Amino acid sequence: MLKIGQTVLNNLKTGKNLNVSRLLKSTIAEAKVSEIQEEPKPKKYERSQNNMVAAVFASLQNEVKTPLTDDKISKASDINELLSISEGSGVSRKHALKVVSTLAEWSSSGKTQLSEFENDHRFIKLCRILSKGAKVNRAMVSRSEDLSTVLSVTADDEAARLINNLTLPQMIKVMSTLTMRKRRSVLLLRTLAYNIAASGETLNLKQSADLLYSISVDIFLLDLSEVLDSLSEWILQNHLICRPQDVFSLFVTLATVNYLPTNSEELFKVLVPQLTISEARKPLVWLDFVWSLVILNQASQSHISSVLAPDFVEKIEVDASVFGKVKLLNINGAAKYLMEGFTGETLSPLSEIHNVNIVRTKENGEMAECVLDTLKNLIQSDNLNFDVNTGLGFSIDVECLLDKKCNPLPITKENSNKTDFTKIALIAYDYHNMCIGKVEPTGANVLNSRLLEACGYKVLAIPYTEFKITDKLVHRVQYLESKLKNIVK
Repeated sequence: MLKIGQTVLNNLKTGKNLNVSRLLKSTIAEAKVSEIQEEPKPKKYERSQNNMVAAVFASLQNEVKTPLTDDKISKASDINELLSISEGSGVSRKHALKVVSTLAEWSSSGKTQLSEFENDHRFIKLCRILSKGAKVNRAMVSRSEDLSTVLSVTADDEAARLINNLTLPQMIKVMSTLTMRKRRSVLLLRTLAYNIAASGETLNLKQSADLLYSISVDIFLLDLSEVLDSLSEWILQNHLICRPQDVFSLFVTLATVNYLPTNSEELFKVLVPQLTISEARKPLVWLDFVWSLVILNQASQSHISSVLAPDFVEKIEVDASVFGKVKLLNINGAAKYLMEGFTGETLSPLSEIHNVNIVRTKENGEMAECVLDTLKNLIQSDNLNFDVNTGLGFSIDVECLLDKKCNPLPITKENSNKTDFTKIALIAYDYHNMCIGKVEPTGANVLNSRLLEACGYKVLAIPYTEFKITDKLVHRVQYLESKLKNIVK
């Protein structure tokens, strides 16, 4: 995937009117629902990642045998013979899928081109048969977008074969469509990345913007350090012509992946003083910016005081989503535990912000539950706290107190203050909590760990790359036992 970033670097370095804010949407980290590198789950935790595909293949298992039609498809020698299957009524999903798969093979081998059949009404009919019963927004699926429908309903390997014959603008359009539908198949994205990088065509600024925005949303957590360095350098050199929202978006992006660009010292020195609450225009934009500065260790007392002021808090109570309220709790925690000598106001104990309902993703909930179930084989349930609301905008998955020999103690206020015991916060990091490539926690999770450490905890991070819920229980127990022994040394 990093080849795509290389493809757009020259444009980022030479472009004069790059729409940076579009490339750096600040909400990307709050909408991470993905399929890349998902680990297979046991039945207890199983959830289909592609209901449309599942529906198609489930229906095929119940199809009656139709040897004549099957034989006709297998003996077809050209496009017309294949697509003639769609004529008339009663075409099954099984046959529709077989025809589309055959066309994909022909396109991949060079026997035919996608342009020869993608707008054929018979091919479109087969696409609609495959997508029947699936949740597809028909307003977004025009005749020219039927390839996107195919990508949504057929197997990934077949869709990847179709991609091989797309033009560069079409590939960028498909990437955007996958982004819009929050579909993140490893195979499709790799195929698109390879073909885009190998096309040899020069991207214009709009294509670069569309592509990089898709990358930001779809594979944003990859180690795109070179791209982020180039963006930071470009904005620093052109800050006089950049809109404030472009610069705000840059800081949110850097914080989201917890990345300091190579020019960070000069970047912060020049740009941070220029950004004010009036230029943000909207309270949530300013809140995102201050939250980003906290993660990047660049927030001043005046920054934090500006968002903890009662009049500002009142606006967040009324207008903000759960994510905005969580960020305000993060900042309030930083004011209390991370900012030495902070003298400004903090959130009132009676503020509605404290009542925010922190909802886990299903994947994170499943992993946290698996960690708890595994840990119960080492520590009695009475000595464990689960899903502990810290009041800082996040929860501790599992909490425990251990001595140097890993003997547990009941979790009480008195015991927690004993110096010969270690207060441990176990945090499960599923796919959505970590960056890809460098395999590290996102900026938000790094901030959470800093806050916990400031509160006297030792944080035991449990990444999905090491702790797999599909592993045998004995292996999971051994993993946690080893980690606990190491942390109490």
